[in-house]
Amino acid sequence: MKRPDPILIWKSILVLLQFIYWTGGLFLFCVSIWAYLNPIRGAFLTIIQTAGEDLLQFLCLLTAVLGCWIFLVGFTGTIGVVQDRKRFLVISLVVNVCLILVELLGLCLILGNYSTIKLSFRDVLKLRIVSEYGKPEYQHFIKAVDITQFQFSCCGVDSWTDYTKNTQMSWRKLDISEGSKFSLTVPRTCCRLLNHQSQRAWERPQAENLAGCQSQAIQTYPVFRHTEGCFTVIDSWIKSNNIAIIIAIVAFTLVQIMTVWGTITILRNLINKRKNLVYL
Repeated sequence: MKRPDPILIWKSILVLLQFIYWTGGLFLFCVSIWAYLNPIRGAFLTIIQTAGEDLLQFLCLLTAVLGCWIFLVGFTGTIGVVQDRKRFLVISLVVNVCLILVELLGLCLILGNYSTIKLSFRDVLKLRIVSEYGKPEYQHFIKAVDITQFQFSCCGVDSWTDYTKNTQMSWRKLDISEGSKFSLTVPRTCCRLLNHQSQRAWERPQAENLAGCQSQAIQTYPVFRHTEGCFTVIDSWIKSNNIAIIIAIVAFTLVQIMTVWGTITILRNLINKRKNLVYL
């Protein structure tokens, strides 16, 4: 029985791996465009947006570049494998190795400075809630905070008391009848809502008991208001997704290693074939 050609097997595997690069690159590029244009971006991107619209735009651009980079690996690799084009295989290999190095560098920087990044993020948010929440020129920030508080059922960064130092009256008197002495202690998205099942409840939050939610009596407000700070809730949410993140990183790393190894194998085979032709 004739043994299967190992090069042919590697080619078949590489075509499949390159397809993963194609789809992965296109997916990241489309996600970056969606994240930039879509007003409701999901939990993770909304959290980033609270730190600053510029940061979110930068990450969208970075994701688009990464998507194009990954797509380039798949595009050049597929042509090289299918048509036995040495030049395209070399380009794919070099681009892929550079991608791996950049990923390792970024991962090391994030892991090495995770605590610092996390605490800096918290401090920035607290400062912005005090100085910017409620100002008309910071609508993107206000929206991001409201979405975050609604989605995670939390209030403020460390707690609802973060709002006590905010001096803006525009949000405190929002939808309050003129002449009334009543004002909001916390945004309505901190309250337990009647319309909590609506995905866009953060736009028109309807408190179960507005007076109870805005009360400062310790025996009253915990019943009608979310009292846990968003920083603690989000930190727990990230930790609960650690396994999924690790699995995704390991899986993509294995794909990259197999792609590099397979590309090198096919390149060596092409070089040996050309040497044999020269000798003949």
